[in-house]
Amino acid sequence: MEVTVKNCSVTEPFREYCAVQVYPSCRLSELYGFGGAFTEAAAYNYAQLTKEDQQKLIEWYFSAEKGMGYRFCRVHMGSCDFSLSEYSVVGKADLSDFSIERDKKYVLPFVKDALREAGDELFLFASPWSPPAFMKTNESLLHGGELKKEYYEPYAQCFVKFIKAYAEEGVTIQAVTVQNEPEACQTWESCHFTAQQEAEFAVDYLRPALDKAGLKDVKILVWDHNKESLFDRATAVYAYPGAKEALWGTGFHWYSGNHFDTISLTRQAFPDKVVVETELCHGDSHDKTPDERAMDYAVEYCMDLHHGTAAVCDWNMILDVPDGGPFHCRNTGGCYAPVYVDQESKALSKDAIFSVIEAFASKVSPGDISLATSCYDEKIKTAAVQKKDGRVVLFAVNTDTRERMLNILLHGKCAPMNVAPQSLSVFILE
Repeated sequence: MEVTVKNCSVTEPFREYCAVQVYPSCRLSELYGFGGAFTEAAAYNYAQLTKEDQQKLIEWYFSAEKGMGYRFCRVHMGSCDFSLSEYSVVGKADLSDFSIERDKKYVLPFVKDALREAGDELFLFASPWSPPAFMKTNESLLHGGELKKEYYEPYAQCFVKFIKAYAEEGVTIQAVTVQNEPEACQTWESCHFTAQQEAEFAVDYLRPALDKAGLKDVKILVWDHNKESLFDRATAVYAYPGAKEALWGTGFHWYSGNHFDTISLTRQAFPDKVVVETELCHGDSHDKTPDERAMDYAVEYCMDLHHGTAAVCDWNMILDVPDGGPFHCRNTGGCYAPVYVDQESKALSKDAIFSVIEAFASKVSPGDISLATSCYDEKIKTAAVQKKDGRVVLFAVNTDTRERMLNILLHGKCAPMNVAPQSLSVFILE
């Protein structure tokens, strides 16, 4: 898939045909940027690299000058499917054995290296894949189950302890999600929350626990699952008394299809609440070519911005080849990532999706504003971002197998541009 970046001046007279229109007066969302997840798998792979390659990877992802400029990233609280094995942050009901020692081996060193490059601009959110097994109805981290009602308050304290333990390591957690994929019963770590249960836990237990512990600035996201149900879940959760005051917004994944309109619906219904993409990736069960995977990412990132998403967080930052791991308890195999390390040679390589993510992430900074766009051609997907210096960045994804000609319209002037077939073009409009 071809990815190009062009500087262009919007100076020619208005041309109506083949138009892509940018609407600077229609501001969609303030942006938090793009990023990926510091899974234990990614952190383990990072630890296997030479110091030279570690620095290279950090610059690829977190340098604003030399790389993507990642600024919106995720950690997991306790184990997830891309951990080396099952583990919990606590094993006793009185929480006396709470510990993040496991994170100190691989995850935290990776995070701290990223922070040294990104500085205070790195927004970090934490997500649990499962409460501790003894708190659940099935007494297992795996295979779903539910959080027992008598453990709502102790479990809220686990969030508090986790955030404070990370702070003691010099790492600030700015937001949490209540539960990764709360409607999924997976072979790996998972837990089921209905909308009522999630709202009750978040509003009546988690928010008060954070506030009482002096963590009022820590934000709470709900849903953190596929976007086909984003609007339904948001509507149900925000109907709970106190939810609109307690919650920051909703998160979504991409695994059930496009459903981009649910983002717009949710933003329109709850304009003071953010919508962010908290996870996406291709699994190795998807029989797609590298270019097809890249096109999927280009359309997803572009349409996320087009519909008002405030941030996008990819999944594992670095996995191994040939397995796409390490992982555990997965019956679907490994996943693809933007960067790989060879298990034997320890050599680094980039997947086709890397250049797509880089094209978006390197051009968007926290505080930029997404703008509305419209296009004459359904084969062209567009999104625009207003930079702090006044420039406009236009992203155009040509999903057609033919070259297309665009007249980019802004402030009554236009810039005629050609876009290659099956490509992502980024136009910097002066």
